[in-house]
Order: sequence, then structure tokens, then C-alpha cells
Amino acid sequence: MSSKPAVYLTIFLSAVFGSGCSKQEGSRVAATTATAAKATTVAPGERHRARACDMVTPTEMSAILGGPVTAAAGALEIPPTRTECIYSSALEQGPYAEIEVDWDGGDLKAMETAVGLVNGIAAGAVDPLQGLGERAHMVTSFQIFISTHGDLMMIRFAPGTKNVIPMARRIYEIAKTRM
Repeated sequence: MSSKPAVYLTIFLSAVFGSGCSKQEGSRVAATTATAAKATTVAPGERHRARACDMVTPTEMSAILGGPVTAAAGALEIPPTRTECIYSSALEQGPYAEIEVDWDGGDLKAMETAVGLVNGIAAGAVDPLQGLGERAHMVTSFQIFISTHGDLMMIRFAPGTKNVIPMARRIYEIAKTRM
């Protein structure tokens, strides 16, 4: 099987959900830390929207990934519509993960449409994950999308990371209580 379907899948989903799939550069993280530090105001009747770095602490993520990590807001930290946290190690090949939540972006119809298109491009590329939110899919071998209460959570690991499904489950279980 050619690798083109996987490339098309990645490009399509990046365009649909506005997210990248690669390890972030340190400068990108540093540039957005100040943005994440700004407080968000919650209007009366509006629900509180937690920051991704508050949903899973660095200590909790270190335990999940099996090595020490620090957390910093990513470039997709755009309160109050989107939040992103990048967990990285000081080591070149150390543990790495990202959590991104697109508030109100987890519409099941949109996800079903994306899944249908992906299945048409590369059969078997999307793997449903039972028990995570209302709907969850393993989009690539290192990226999982979860629709939960109308929000879209994306969990990414470094390419080549093994056993991502159990780690994604643990991340989601911790994060969902703080969303």
C-alpha cells in the first residue's frame, strides 16, 4: 500500500481541525506561554473552560509517558475557543505529548463526515476507540481525536511512540474531570 493515503489523510484532517501533527519547536512554545498566562473571563451563563495544561499536570503526564516532562501552552492556545498544552522532555528523544481542545469543535456530524472521508481515502486508517467520549478515532498511529460533550480533544504523541491507546485513555480519563 502506498503512503499517499496517509499523507492525504494528515493534510485533510489538519485542514478540517486546524491542527498540526509534528513535535513543536521550543521557540513556538516560549512565544505562546505569555498568551496562555492571560486570564480568561467567563460570562454569566457560560461554562468555565479549563486550560489544557491544567487538565493534566506535568506530574500526571510524566507518570503516563514514563519520564519527566514540562508543560507549556502551545501556539494553538487561543482562549476562550481553543487550548493547547505541549508536554516535552529536555532530552532529544524524551517523552512527548500534546493535548488540544477545540471548545464546541467536537460536533459528531462533522466528525462522522471526516471519518467517512478518511475511510474513503485510506480504509482502516481510522480506528474507533470504545469508551472515550461520545466518539473517538485513532487518526494516525500517534494521534487520537475524541468528541466529548460537543468539544473536540486531540491527543498527539511523538511519531513512533508505542502503546498510544492506553496512554490516551489515561490522559482522557484525567482531563475529562477538569474540562
